[in-house]
Amino acid sequence: MLATGAAVTTALAQVDREKIYQWINELSSPETRENALLELSKKRESVPDLAPMLWHSCGTIAALLQEIVNIYPSINPPTLTAHQSNRVCNALALLQCVASHPETRSAFLAAHIPLFLYPFLHTVSKTRPFEYLRLTSLGVIGALVKTDEQEVINFLLTTEIIPLCLRIMESGSELSKTGKMVLQLSKEPSARLLKHVVRCYLRLSDNSRAREALRQCLPDQLKDTTFAQVLKDDTTTKRWLAQLVKNLQEGIQGDDNIQSMLVGTVMRKIKSRTWKRQRYFKLQDDCMTIWYKSKKAGNSHSTFSVSDVEAIREGHQSEVLLSIADEFPADRCFTLVFRGRRGNLDLVAESAEEAQSWISGMRKLIENLENMGEREKLDQVTLSLNDVPRWITDWFKKADKNNDGRMNFKEVQDLLKMMNVDMNEHHAHRLFTMADKSQSGTLEDDEFVLFYKMLTQREDVLRVFQEYSADGQKLSQTDLEDFLREEQLEGDNIQQHAKQLIERYEPSDTAKLLNAMTFDGFLLYLGSAEGSIFNPQRREVFQDMSQPLCHYFISSSHNTYLMEDQLRGQSSVEGYIRALSRGCRCVEVDCWDGANGEPIVYHGHTFTSKILFKDVVNAVGNYAFKISEYPVILSIENHCSVEQQRVMAQHLNHILGEKLLKSTLDGKAPTGLPSPKDLKGKVLLKAKKIGGLEESFNGMVEDSLSGEVSEEDEVVEIDEDNLHRESVHHRVKVGVAMVIITSHQYKRHLSTTSNSTMAKTKELSKDTRNKIVDLHQAGKTESAIEEGGKWRGGAAGGYRGPPEFSSLTASWEEAVPQSGSPALNAPQPPA
Repeated sequence: MLATGAAVTTALAQVDREKIYQWINELSSPETRENALLELSKKRESVPDLAPMLWHSCGTIAALLQEIVNIYPSINPPTLTAHQSNRVCNALALLQCVASHPETRSAFLAAHIPLFLYPFLHTVSKTRPFEYLRLTSLGVIGALVKTDEQEVINFLLTTEIIPLCLRIMESGSELSKTGKMVLQLSKEPSARLLKHVVRCYLRLSDNSRAREALRQCLPDQLKDTTFAQVLKDDTTTKRWLAQLVKNLQEGIQGDDNIQSMLVGTVMRKIKSRTWKRQRYFKLQDDCMTIWYKSKKAGNSHSTFSVSDVEAIREGHQSEVLLSIADEFPADRCFTLVFRGRRGNLDLVAESAEEAQSWISGMRKLIENLENMGEREKLDQVTLSLNDVPRWITDWFKKADKNNDGRMNFKEVQDLLKMMNVDMNEHHAHRLFTMADKSQSGTLEDDEFVLFYKMLTQREDVLRVFQEYSADGQKLSQTDLEDFLREEQLEGDNIQQHAKQLIERYEPSDTAKLLNAMTFDGFLLYLGSAEGSIFNPQRREVFQDMSQPLCHYFISSSHNTYLMEDQLRGQSSVEGYIRALSRGCRCVEVDCWDGANGEPIVYHGHTFTSKILFKDVVNAVGNYAFKISEYPVILSIENHCSVEQQRVMAQHLNHILGEKLLKSTLDGKAPTGLPSPKDLKGKVLLKAKKIGGLEESFNGMVEDSLSGEVSEEDEVVEIDEDNLHRESVHHRVKVGVAMVIITSHQYKRHLSTTSNSTMAKTKELSKDTRNKIVDLHQAGKTESAIEEGGKWRGGAAGGYRGPPEFSSLTASWEEAVPQSGSPALNAPQPPA
């Protein structure tokens, strides 16, 4: 009876085996493949050697890969049906069988078959067909990690598979989210399943890119003591879990200051002397985001990225913190300076130690970010190129006012404003409508992804890419070499350089295997320093800096003190700090008489706010030479009385000290301007000056400063300015007239003449101008000045200028060009 039963079992097994062979053969035919896939997937557990049978049979693996490739067109746009998903999942189940078998695993990896799963792992649709597709794809990867083989580990750590799996874990629904699994385990413990989960996470933590993602999506239950009781007797899993936590805390997280920031700190956010609010600040686990909230604001909170912070300033280095200097000591204060137009964040810590911890920690984080390669920076911002960057999801949450996970058009408009995207309403609404595939009037999930892609689409770059791409889909190495040669004008070692660019910037391992660059890789390259139009060899000063100062273009700033518009905008020393920190070498200071004898800086006769002149000088003293050692020019528009000019001089002397250039470098009257090289570390003043250079060297200026400017003098100066504005288009640009008109002595002498006399000034003729220049070049300076005086008086009664002009030789010689220079098209003469 037993023998008979064994024979029957053997016969049935033989029948099953024959059916297995038949189904494997049917995989080669498209007509019979679907049924064969279904039947074989049912038998993969009951047939131990199914994997070798599949691998070694002719054309079988090619047929399975064909099933995978066939649904690529249904991925984007996402049109995958349930029937398509079930069919390809059956094919994936057979590949999982091959991946898990010890006889076929190495060959499976050597053929790089997991790379065919990239498109599936990149999908973001949360419909059931896509969820099953991703879950089965993860099953193939999971089959590989069940062993400790170094070959498998090396393969996984050198491809994109780990970050892609993590993205699915972080953003998928309950079906493919291991976080949900861990949560379920906390309610219904299973030591065996927990061991597999911890082991999987531990493997992932061996990869630096995966660690960054795990810091964000590792379930909290694995960080605390939730599973302490379950693992009480499982020393192996406990050791794995401890190692996992340690792996995630290595690197910058091992820094004491970073650890303190991760715990969080209560600090005061300062907006003005009267607005001081306590906020709880905390570094997120990704070590890239600062989170803060008010204790009284419920769930309301704000975030900003470490990458948005340009600099950290210690102490009272902003107007806001200066205004509370008497209340909070400098060692507790610091300022976070953001890139772009975002305002600074002024903070006061509870202690000097806490302030220093945040200052040092922020600098460490910024340094770490700057030291990253282009690929690492990309990984910090986004988990995959087809995913939405994290910063954009942060903005999404801010714009989603009602927290329903959807965005109506009004919220989209708010989002664009927050992102500083200047887009007219019509175009924004058109993109919104195109992205709203569900026609619900809101954007969610995939629709928002589509909207973001349309928002950031670069048609210009795509045209260049397609122009050089042979197939419109990728740049082969030859295509890339053509681009480098013809567009980037590179000559030497182009072949080697093209290989290096593909290796460095191409995110797709599949494309790398083909020695090709996809459009995403092309964008990464063009956006990097290597793709910049600027020659990197010329980032440092390479020009000859020993020529006279007037031979150079000078990076200059106008109305430097203004942070906004010039009618009602805010004036701030921050304008000077930012300009100097960006390498500006000439800043403007509009000075006016202020209260309590202190000169102020603002845009005169407007509603702009006012700042103290001494605060501006302090900022210049602190930041003038942090970026460049070459001279800084203070272009002073002086509207102050003599009394407050003396105060200005005191501040300049006291604050700038040896940095201030007070005389010529050799103490002698100059024959030409010194060079930037000679003036390194010096601050120069550019302004109207009482008296000329010779008077300065002869000590005559002090006498002219002894008297005060009378009201009559000021009235004349105002009238003169008005007249200049009215008649500027009638005048000839002439250096001689500039010197005559801008001398203080001449202004004083004009006080004896009537406004009507000045209004009758006639235009300087070409003959008169030539006569003046000829007299000067012949050494007859006084005659030239007298001739200038004749022109100035003209029909107004033969006025011939004041006798004081005889002492203006030096000023005259500076203003009149030498022969052969661009003659006399210099500054316009005022009236």
